[in-house]
Amino acid sequence: MKKKYFDALTAVCWVGKFSYFNAVNSAMSKRKMKKAIKSWNDVHESEDLKGLLDWLLKEGRREGFKQLKDYLNTMREEERHKYIQSLPEKDGERYRAFLTNYYLNRLPEAHIAAVDYSFCVLFSQYGKKIKYLTAAEAEEYALQAAKLCQNSYSCWEEYTIAFRVGVQFITGEEEKAEEYVNTEKRASIKLLASKYSPLRKVSWDVRI
Repeated sequence: MKKKYFDALTAVCWVGKFSYFNAVNSAMSKRKMKKAIKSWNDVHESEDLKGLLDWLLKEGRREGFKQLKDYLNTMREEERHKYIQSLPEKDGERYRAFLTNYYLNRLPEAHIAAVDYSFCVLFSQYGKKIKYLTAAEAEEYALQAAKLCQNSYSCWEEYTIAFRVGVQFITGEEEKAEEYVNTEKRASIKLLASKYSPLRKVSWDVRI
């Protein structure tokens, strides 16, 4: 049951034309696993990966969203719009503020934490396969992240939406974010509806 749940949590991590196919089959070479982990941080050995996983559990990319959300919440709606328009487009500053404001009251309190937790599960499983983690270490990290997910969201749909918003926030560029949403729209629907989807093979609130 744990493996099924871990597979379901990480199904949203796949991107591109064949993202749904990859989510169902979840096949990747060890070389690509190492490359995927390094895309988040400069991981070369066991301790590097443990540092990354600890960061994903405790802080992650969600911290930037939280800080911006808290700041925008100090303003009235009209003030927020003026503030956002005053921000430079460079480095995605304005787009991130716009996105955060749009989802200010549309996401659970944990907002985009789904991104950090899902990648913590994914990279812990990769770490086991490339011998950066023992099986026990990998399971402990994945279980921590999975339980945080269950405590933060109420269902697969809520989790999936939070993850997609998180990726857009991290991307930081409106054009690239829209491209991501358009590319993954069909995959998102299939993940939630198809009987072959990893998300349909296990209940959100199953005991793990």
